[in-house]
Amino acid sequence: MSPPPSGPKDDASPRKEKPRKRRRLSLLERLRRHPLPPPRKAKSKKRPRLPFGEQLRRDSVASFEKHLAIFGAKKTDEGRFVRKVPNRGHAIPFETPGMLTSLSLQAFLKHITFSFESILSLGRFADVVKSDFFRHSPPRQTLALSVELHIFHPDELPRAEELTEWVEVDSEHGCNQRAVYHLSAWMEAVEKLVQLPIKLDVRLCMEKPYRAYLTLRNETRVLRAENVTLEVILTESSWEKVPEKGFLMALTKFAITGKKMDDVYEKQRLGFTNEQNDMMFKYGTMVPRRMEILS
Repeated sequence: MSPPPSGPKDDASPRKEKPRKRRRLSLLERLRRHPLPPPRKAKSKKRPRLPFGEQLRRDSVASFEKHLAIFGAKKTDEGRFVRKVPNRGHAIPFETPGMLTSLSLQAFLKHITFSFESILSLGRFADVVKSDFFRHSPPRQTLALSVELHIFHPDELPRAEELTEWVEVDSEHGCNQRAVYHLSAWMEAVEKLVQLPIKLDVRLCMEKPYRAYLTLRNETRVLRAENVTLEVILTESSWEKVPEKGFLMALTKFAITGKKMDDVYEKQRLGFTNEQNDMMFKYGTMVPRRMEILS
C-alpha cells in the first residue's frame, strides 16, 4: 500500500510570537508621565524689622562709607575715615560746590577727618569751605568739622630731624631750625577755620619735639578757642634722645591745651629748682613754673 501523498502539514497548535521589546522612554517623556513633586519651600527666619530711623541711618552710613572709600578716604581702627587733603585744598564733600545739602553734609562729616601735612593745603581748604558754604547763606545746622594737622613734618620743615637732638644751644629750642615760623604759619591757616561759625575738632599731631614751652603756649592760643575741641598727639619715638621724656612730653601737652597735668608731673613742675632750670636752659628748654592752668 502506497503512503499518502506528502503535503503541508496543518499544525493545529497556535504559533508562538516573540515578545515585543518595550520602547525605552526618554527622560522628558518619563517626566511628563511622572512629574516630580514641587520642591519644599525652606522656612525662612524672619528678621526683626528695624525702626525706620535706624534703617535709614544704617543705609546712610553704608552709602557714605562706599563713597568715601571710592575717593581715597581710609578707615581707621576707631571707625572714622581719614581723607588726606592735597595742596589744591579740595576734598570730598567739597569737590563740587553745592553737591550736598546742609543736612546730608552734617551726616557726612560725622564719619570723616580731613588730614593735612602741608600749610598750603590747610589754607586753601579753609578758603574752599568758606566760599562753598558761607558766602551766601549759612547752613541750617552748625557744621562740625574734624581736622588732623601734622606739624613739624620733614617735608614742610627741612631741618625738622634736628629737633629730636638733645644738644646745648645758645637760644631756645628750635630757633636755628625756624620752628616758631613754621608753627606760626600753621596757626594762621587753622585760624581761618576757627573764625567760621562751625564746631572744629582738631587733632594736633606733632611729628617732632618742640620744647620752647612759653612760645608754644603763645603761638597756639587759637586752638583754645571756645568752638575748638583739641587733642594733642605726640610721636613718642622722636623723644627717645630727650631725658625726662615723660615729664617734658606732658609739659608739651600742658603748654598747648592749658589742662592740668597728672599730679606726679604737676608736682614736678611746681617743684623745679632754679639750678634744674639753668641746666635745662642750656639745652633750649625752660620749665614754666608760673604758667597758669587754663582748664
